[in-house]
Amino acid sequence: MMEVVVGYPKEISRNRGNKRNKLTVNFWNYGYAIRRFEEVRDELGTRIVMVDEHYTSKTCSLCGEAHESGRIKRGLFKCPRMGKVVNADLEQ
Repeated sequence: MMEVVVGYPKEISRNRGNKRNKLTVNFWNYGYAIRRFEEVRDELGTRIVMVDEHYTSKTCSLCGEAHESGRIKRGLFKCPRMGKVVNADLEQ
């Protein structure tokens, strides 16, 4: 079974995101997006998991530890413990 992990962008939805986020992300309706995910889930038999986004950009999916210096670029994460680089979207 495929799993889709979705974080709740509470700071953005409360207009507390940074200026860039407000301009590029805050225009979408989170509730609508979740309903669409659920429709696709039902069609494809996938599972949707809602997660708290706190520390997700620091937690390594390879070793499970939080690394302050793990994010090397917007789209890349490097595990200092294992020395491997993965796409940041694959993280938690």
